[in-house]
Formats: sequence, structure tokens, C-alpha cells
Amino acid sequence: MPTEQIVFGYNSSPTLKFTLLDDYGDPIDITGYTFKLMVKPFLANEDGQLPDARAWFDKTGAIITALDGTYKFDLTPAETGIPAGTYPGEIRAWSGSATLPPTYRISAEVTCEEAVDLP
Repeated sequence: MPTEQIVFGYNSSPTLKFTLLDDYGDPIDITGYTFKLMVKPFLANEDGQLPDARAWFDKTGAIITALDGTYKFDLTPAETGIPAGTYPGEIRAWSGSATLPPTYRISAEVTCEEAVDLP
């Protein structure tokens, strides 16, 4: 699956919408699926990995239309109040209960844009 490009403004409240597609570009029925979006400050530390517990945030998603494969993440200012920059992220999808490993792992490049101060 391709990498998702996610962009939001610092301290904003965006709704991020996605569609889970199969290898042919057709929507997957996501009835009963669970979704999580995780964004980390970096992928690896001196030990070669960064535990999920050290992520900027780990957000549970909601299904919009299961048959069309559409789902969303409603972010809060607390979640988007990270330093401006581009970070590694991942969307994880489970077709049943949220147990490891996920059914799908979708790489994400997450950019928090710097706030613009108005005069």
C-alpha cells in the first residue's frame, strides 16, 4: 500500500478521511474494523526502535461508511500541538479485535505546519 501524506496545522482540529483499498484500487468492506493512527517524533532511538508508548499520539479512528471502506480520525489541538515538522506515522487496521499484528499497516508521512501569527 502507498504512503499516506497527512498535513495539518499546529494546534488545529482537523478531520482526516481515508479509504481502505485493495490491490486493485477497490474499496474494502471495513465492517467491524478498528483503526489507529500513530505518529512518532522519529522511528528509531539508540536501541534501534522507538516504543509505541513514546509516540506523539495514538488516535482511534471511526468508520464513516463501512461498505465504501471510508474511515476518519478527528484530531484535537492537544494532538496537533506538536512541534512543526515532518514525522513518521502509521495507520493500523484490524479486521476483528485490535490484537497484534494488524491486518493492514499503512505508512504515513505526517507534517505539522507552523502556525501563522496574524498582526
